[in-house]
Amino acid sequence: GVFDEMMHEVNFDGVREQLMANLLYRLRRSSPDERQLLAWMAPRLRHMIEEEALPFINSIDKRAALALNYIEPQ
Repeated sequence: GVFDEMMHEVNFDGVREQLMANLLYRLRRSSPDERQLLAWMAPRLRHMIEEEALPFINSIDKRAALALNYIEPQ
């Protein structure tokens, strides 16, 4: 999808961080129905959590995990 293309094409961490920040901003303000429409992103977010694992508080993997919690609440 478009999200995959954006995240793969972008090599600059700052831009990737901004894309994740924008996604989280949208998820925080979305309804449960809107979040369900983003279920297609879950596999890519899981992949990012695995491949981007970094020890920083705001790293991509932490933001991806947060986004996944909005899309697939436990």
